[in-house]
Amino acid sequence: MLKRVLILGLVLFASSFAVAQEDLSPVVDLIVKEKYGEARTLLDGYTKAEKAPKNIDEVYYWLGKIEYINDNYKDAEKYFQKGIEEKGKSLMNYAGLARIRIKENNLSGANELLVKAADMDRGKVREYSFQRAEALLEGTPDMVADAKVIIYSLREGDDEDPRPNIYLGTFYVKQGVKELAYEELEKAIVKKPEYVPAYVYLAELKYEDGIESKSAADFNKGLEYANKAIELDPKYASAYRIRAELYLLAKRFDQARKDMEKYVSETQGDLNARVRYASFLYLAGDYDKSVEELNKIEAAGLKNNVMRRVKGLSLVELGDLDGAEASMKEYFDNIKEEFTIYQDYKLMGDIYRLRGAMNGDFAKSDEYYKKMVEKNDEKTSFFLEFAKDYNKMAKTKLGESKKLRGEARAAGKEAQAVYQKQQAAFAEYKSAAAEGNAEVANAKAAEVEQFKKEIADLQSKAKALQAQSAKIKAEATPFYIPEAHYRQLDVEYTEGESYKKFFDWALALYNSGMDYYETANEKFKKCSELSTKPVNPYNYRLQIARKFEQADTSSTEWLMAVPAEEFVQSREGKDVSEMSSGEKKFLIACYGILVSKAFNPKALPAPTQDQVDCTAAAPIAEKLIGIDPNNATAKGILDFCNN
Repeated sequence: MLKRVLILGLVLFASSFAVAQEDLSPVVDLIVKEKYGEARTLLDGYTKAEKAPKNIDEVYYWLGKIEYINDNYKDAEKYFQKGIEEKGKSLMNYAGLARIRIKENNLSGANELLVKAADMDRGKVREYSFQRAEALLEGTPDMVADAKVIIYSLREGDDEDPRPNIYLGTFYVKQGVKELAYEELEKAIVKKPEYVPAYVYLAELKYEDGIESKSAADFNKGLEYANKAIELDPKYASAYRIRAELYLLAKRFDQARKDMEKYVSETQGDLNARVRYASFLYLAGDYDKSVEELNKIEAAGLKNNVMRRVKGLSLVELGDLDGAEASMKEYFDNIKEEFTIYQDYKLMGDIYRLRGAMNGDFAKSDEYYKKMVEKNDEKTSFFLEFAKDYNKMAKTKLGESKKLRGEARAAGKEAQAVYQKQQAAFAEYKSAAAEGNAEVANAKAAEVEQFKKEIADLQSKAKALQAQSAKIKAEATPFYIPEAHYRQLDVEYTEGESYKKFFDWALALYNSGMDYYETANEKFKKCSELSTKPVNPYNYRLQIARKFEQADTSSTEWLMAVPAEEFVQSREGKDVSEMSSGEKKFLIACYGILVSKAFNPKALPAPTQDQVDCTAAAPIAEKLIGIDPNNATAKGILDFCNN
């Protein structure tokens, strides 16, 4: 919002730096109202005139400013450079170039430009000071602090100029002190009650507050400011835009659409305004219309990166991943990496994730997600959100499968009930036949046949439902594979090791199927290292070992003994009376596994005294008896070893 708001402050006194030259205040007024097409037409007229105006450098500055506001940084830079070529001491264009360097994160280059211009200015050109402050406000905290000093000096230089209050408002927004920002904007209104830009800015801030708070109070206050701006100037296009955004926030879509259409009308169909309208359509969830509008704008001769991004977003929502990829590739081809934002990389990552993740092909999406994190490391939470989404999809499938199994059981029970009726009818048939009652016998025989058909139909239905349930259950497994992948990324990109994160990761691996059991076992073991208290990690490791043993019946290795032994050791010295019932039950199961290993090796299905290790088995059996006095397995082993 910063780059489109600060321009508001220039509308009052734009002509003050163009004395005896072309008066550019009408151009600035158009830019403030977001009528960029009209402004550009006027400016292009100056550049194509037979005799260029003396302040042609300022003409190029405003052309660059239009491109900058609309995120066309490459074109903006060209105009700023052209302005300096026309006039070596073009302070405004130095400020414009500095903003480009800040966008590129080339802070030393930005400072060099600003210092060079300041040396040429020596505080004489008030308007340059505004532009310098505006550039600094987009920089580092130190730059923002320098901007405050400049803004204070501008405020002291003219008590009636409301612009310093606008800039101070932005300073406080950057500092996260919005209450002071509101105070400054209200002061601007006190200085000049009809100052429309201040009302629009206040509406913008209330819109931002409303996004965060979801409060009707913020919406209503923002609406009040927007209405006041429109009352003061019914032709003020940007006031309709912000009011539309407020209505959109309140889900009052019809009113929002009307205001956006009014916004486009007031800009006389300006293509950039139509791009904002297309963006609005995307935010309103009207993705088809958004793409349709963007295609019309492109056919009219405009294509910029805002359009490419919005088109990519809309096409993803429509499921056209190929179209979205093409749009975003074009986007990246036409923008410097320094000007990209983390959302660009997230969108491209989403395109490849949604296309290939179910096949286990994460390389391309991860490439973009890594850049997303580099742009904003606070966005690592997306990985956890992705994982949860896949987990939800898997559980949805399992829920569908469970429902079908329930319907299959119901059909089976109904078949049993019909079978009972069939048996009763058959008994009545035999009785009637024995009595020579042909009429009753024939009727009952028909019933028996009808029941037989019903039973066959119900059994067929149950079988079909079971098959469908099994098919859908199998469809759940592939969702766990990407879930595990994004839980892994969540662990890798999040500081600190958490039991829950590792357990959820391990469980996703476990649910992904046998090919992932070995890795799942490692992660469950890590869980037990992070916290020995929970039983679940040991239990899942036991299940994994059991399934490996069942898969390889020729092996004599007791895989289940490893997690069982580790669990027993983790409870060494703990009073059994203090254990939960589940913990105690699992401990008994683990002792049972260990005593079985010692007593009955797999190679010996029917051991004799000289083939078993009672020295190892008896002490374990005694411990098991100590926990579970009636344990039949332990008693049997002790009887065998003692005889």
